[in-house]
Amino acid sequence: MAKTGPIPARSTALSRERDIERGDRGPITKGEMQPVVIPTPDPEWHRVARMLYDSYSQSGQSAWAQQSDWAQLWFICNEISLYLTPAMIMEKDEETRRLVPRTDDFGNILRYPSHKLSAVMFGEINRALGELMFSEGARRRVRVELEQPKEDDGDSEILYLAQVEESLSSF
Repeated sequence: MAKTGPIPARSTALSRERDIERGDRGPITKGEMQPVVIPTPDPEWHRVARMLYDSYSQSGQSAWAQQSDWAQLWFICNEISLYLTPAMIMEKDEETRRLVPRTDDFGNILRYPSHKLSAVMFGEINRALGELMFSEGARRRVRVELEQPKEDDGDSEILYLAQVEESLSSF
């Protein structure tokens, strides 16, 4: 899989069959997909992390996601939530001698007013999302193209599942 470089053109935009198959691509090793149980998102996540998690489950590339992919996405969204949420102000509890969040008079946890976001962390989050085929460019690099669904004729769900099954059988 090409991780860098220009995003390849869609296969329909290429003029010759050999353009689709060119390059130093090795043979494909095939395996069997396993049943997946999608982990429950953390209700405490930042809203952006939750939006990314929910959007993945509703996207076409999730048809290829296995349990390890969902675990990785859960971890990434947890890190995104930590990245976007300001740190709590901590204080030492004299009784237990442990650090605990500082609260105001109403019991609300106090947080630092702002924090600097790390460009390196953002780059790593973006790279990790790319490994899950989160963007169109990432999907094209691994030669996966999602197409618009056909007009609904009542049997579209069955047809879609058959198409997914057929495309996965080639892996």
